[in-house]
Amino acid sequence: LLPTILVVALAARVVFCVAVVGLDAGGWGDEPDYHRHAVDLAAGRGFLTPAGEPTAARPPLYPIVLAGVYRLAGPSHAAGRILQMALGVAIVLLTFLVARKLFSEGAGLAAAAFAAASPPLVYLSALLMTENLAIVLLLLMLLCLAREIVAKEIALPAARRSRTCAV
Repeated sequence: LLPTILVVALAARVVFCVAVVGLDAGGWGDEPDYHRHAVDLAAGRGFLTPAGEPTAARPPLYPIVLAGVYRLAGPSHAAGRILQMALGVAIVLLTFLVARKLFSEGAGLAAAAFAAASPPLVYLSALLMTENLAIVLLLLMLLCLAREIVAKEIALPAARRSRTCAV
């Protein structure tokens, strides 16, 4: 069932990105800044303002990751959006892993299904923004934490485990 959920997650993100946003659309809001920083980083110029001055106006991790993609695939919005869709599907997989580790296989599948069909998560997967990467990193941290909780409280019932997670 998980592979089906992941395929549905990918399909939802691809359809939304291509049909609504546009795979190579220029972007709006903060997207142009992240794209520009990634292009500059991929070209070896560093973090620059549009006027060419050094800047620290944006957090660096997402533009660095995006620059890595641009170095491999070329500096296109399409390459960045494909990264975003991959991160979006990773969110669904990691959501499954965290819920399965803390509760059960069924809970993991339900959580993954909700994440796969979540309109805000589908929407974010089409934008060149930091949120998808931040969510992936947060879920990786939660998975590590969940492993520790389960290892130390293996004898506790799931109800106690959920209260521990809530804290």
